[in-house]
Amino acid sequence: MTERINAARIGKSAETIRDIFTAYPGVKTVLDPTYGRGAFYKQTPWLVVTGGDINPGKAKDIVLDFRGLPFADKTFDAVVLDPPFMVGTVTTDYSGEYGVNPSNVISNVKDYVAGIKEARRVARQIV
Repeated sequence: MTERINAARIGKSAETIRDIFTAYPGVKTVLDPTYGRGAFYKQTPWLVVTGGDINPGKAKDIVLDFRGLPFADKTFDAVVLDPPFMVGTVTTDYSGEYGVNPSNVISNVKDYVAGIKEARRVARQIV
């Protein structure tokens, strides 16, 4: 991972993911440790996606915590992270679903940093 692309885009998630991975034709294997419903991958049938989640009901392939991934270094071509981002801005308590505390934004930022470090560790090409 030597190249960084910073971008903002308005659009549907599946279209965005398709466009990102079209720009990286060498990416074949993807880990998504915050898989949820898997909506990102509806337009990328060429990808082999390992879908994990902390919630067993949403984990496509493996139950895991994105802060401590059970994979060796550089296992996947890419890692996609979509942790809960509205923490602290809504009144719904997602702690049981996402493993985050909605009342402690600083703690959640630390969790996100830990998750990003893990993503970088297990990705060969991009996060």
